[in-house]
Amino acid sequence: MVSPTSQGEWVQVAVELKSTREMIGDVAFCTMLYDQQQALVGYSLARPHWHQGYAFEAVSTMLEYLFEERGLHRVIAECDVENVASWKLLEQLGFRREAHLVENVYFKGKYGSEYHYALLAREWEKSF
Repeated sequence: MVSPTSQGEWVQVAVELKSTREMIGDVAFCTMLYDQQQALVGYSLARPHWHQGYAFEAVSTMLEYLFEERGLHRVIAECDVENVASWKLLEQLGFRREAHLVENVYFKGKYGSEYHYALLAREWEKSF
């Protein structure tokens, strides 16, 4: 999928439609500075492509790479509490909600809250 990266550097991969090769979003990961066996993942899709299964396919492919090819121990994800589709996706993929961070991020002129999720390699193996 991607080449190895240095700890703390983000690797971003385009998500494109197979039929048209149109770029519709991205998935990314960053190996944690404090532990190279853990990574933070992120993802985004263009609004016209929401709720069609593309995010599930892209993120599950990224998780497969991180756990099965890179041999990571733990993957972390955070999302806005108001982004119901995003936290439902994480839960569908087997992530556990570990924290509710209240008004922890300043974005677009106001403070917002986030959920913190994690998934261990052994949990990933059981789910797929």
